[in-house]
Amino acid sequence: MEYGMYSKAGDRAVDAMFKRLLKLPITTSDDELCRALTAAFNKVAVKHGEVWDTEVREAVIGRLEKATGRILSIYF
Repeated sequence: MEYGMYSKAGDRAVDAMFKRLLKLPITTSDDELCRALTAAFNKVAVKHGEVWDTEVREAVIGRLEKATGRILSIYF
């Protein structure tokens, strides 16, 4: 899956992060999800700093919305 990262390794790292985020309980609030996203992005950023690019953030949030059926008000 492509997220707009600069390399296939970066896309794989973001996809693994995305799959972990999908395992959060459905009752996770937007604030809790935002904290989890920030922590997950920071972890990926150690090797792939471009994870913070707008295109990547929007791709991840858009896919989370589609996968969970939630409308997320997350800005970071």
